[in-house]
Amino acid sequence: MTPFQLPETGREAAFAKEDTMISFAEKEAVAGSFAELERREVSMGRVNYHYEGSVREKKIVVYHLHPNGNGFVYAGLLEGVETDAKGFVNIRDYGAEELRELIRRSIRSLGPAGEEADEEASAGEARDAGAAKERDEAREKAAGDANGLNAQAGREAQAGREAQAGQGAQTGREAQSALEDPADEEGFTELREVWRDAAGHALELHLEPEDRMWYVFAGEQVDSAFETYEEAAEYLKEEGFTRS
Repeated sequence: MTPFQLPETGREAAFAKEDTMISFAEKEAVAGSFAELERREVSMGRVNYHYEGSVREKKIVVYHLHPNGNGFVYAGLLEGVETDAKGFVNIRDYGAEELRELIRRSIRSLGPAGEEADEEASAGEARDAGAAKERDEAREKAAGDANGLNAQAGREAQAGREAQAGQGAQTGREAQSALEDPADEEGFTELREVWRDAAGHALELHLEPEDRMWYVFAGEQVDSAFETYEEAAEYLKEEGFTRS
């Protein structure tokens, strides 16, 4: 399966919309009409549109818009929209107004004032309030139990806390060591690879230590980004590239 494969039900729905399908240029015009989006060329004539105002990790709204009309829009936070495993919708057979509405909703879901973002923030606040209440109750119970302990029990509890703190410090040092050596965490000892296709086109795969993400570069342009080496390698193989 490709990284952004359209689900079967999505393909069936797309067949019913062929009369509204618009060209690559028309899709670019729709995406370009949103001042919030920044156009970025990637490999093989494809184009991405980034939303730098996103308050979430996801920045790409329109992904790999291709001259053949194929492309994807991020809808992972939208209600009532069927997406692939990574939250994208194939827009190959979309009409202009349908595409404009989908992009508008995508931007709102990623921004600070979006309806979808507001709903999720409210749910998060409710969860936080519940967790805080549970912590307060736990602290009150712990305080009552502590008052009933005798001096000997108090000393034993203190010794246990100190031992636990020592173990926690050791665990923290081990976690920090893993972060400082992302190659070990990924099980991969090189930070760069060159991949080529049958036509001789080259893409570079980089592991960036700062965010521990794997980036595929076409020249100086970022083509794609992945959380793991395995995802990046699978994508490159499906695009027809092999490691040099």
